[in-house]
Amino acid sequence: MEGMYEKAVANIVKQGLQDMFLGRCRRIVEETSGTGWGFHDALSDIYDEAF
Repeated sequence: MEGMYEKAVANIVKQGLQDMFLGRCRRIVEETSGTGWGFHDALSDIYDEAF
């Protein structure tokens, strides 16, 4: 699952669409709080590096 989020974020950055998807990507991270062992942390790291 982390891999799909990472690929999506990488594509967003590659296309220069960060402003358009910033809010949605952040909400995805926020909604994963408490989901799985380390899942939220992994998505948070991906988000923080990209945005």
